[in-house]
Amino acid sequence: MLWQKAWLESRPRFLISATVVIGTCVGIVLFQSALRVRVGAPSGPLSTYVGYIHRVAYSGGLSALWKILILILGLGGLLHEQEQGTAGFTLALPARRWQLVSVRAAVGLLEMVALAVIPALLIPTMSPLVHQSYAFSQAIRFSLLWIAAGALLFATSFLLSTVVAGQYTAFLIAWILLVFHTLVAAMRSLRPYRLNINWLTSGLGMPYFDPQSAVLTGRLPWIRLSIIVMLALLLLAAAARITERRDF
Repeated sequence: MLWQKAWLESRPRFLISATVVIGTCVGIVLFQSALRVRVGAPSGPLSTYVGYIHRVAYSGGLSALWKILILILGLGGLLHEQEQGTAGFTLALPARRWQLVSVRAAVGLLEMVALAVIPALLIPTMSPLVHQSYAFSQAIRFSLLWIAAGALLFATSFLLSTVVAGQYTAFLIAWILLVFHTLVAAMRSLRPYRLNINWLTSGLGMPYFDPQSAVLTGRLPWIRLSIIVMLALLLLAAAARITERRDF
């Protein structure tokens, strides 16, 4: 029952998000000729299809849009239900509060993973339709980077939704935090540490990315990715703890 409830509550947001990601991927591939004129260059990596995909998908508009959608997925929860007057029904279910939070978080993370994998499935599959090719292995590796970063973004939004009343307020704070993080991580004194989550997901400025060919090379930063996922789990645990102690 808890899993079904969590899915039904998040289903509209997920389906809308999936539709947006799918439509964007389809547009990026099918209209690549027109779009490459805008983002391409006479020479260099942007003149290639692989460079174009990286520019508009993995380091451009699709990446930014995907991050916004992940923040939206993290919204909801008992605090929002309290505003709507339905928290009493949820709390009456034969389950502990931490179970309610855990199931909702698990469903949201699965939805986040699905949104991260969609480009890896569509872009390589549809590229032959426009007489181009994109390596499936490259797309999957980018999706792995997106999953790690997405876990942290989702957990941040999820935590905020347990402490801030109003879904729009929680989303706005989460977005401001993301922008603030990007600006701080880009400071000259912090650049050597490569803390920028946008660099992580795009590979730009990272040792595992070749800017000339616009492809991921070498091993992914598994230790860094593991730390990010662990931090996300800590944020989710904090959300469960706050919910346990909150008076509804």
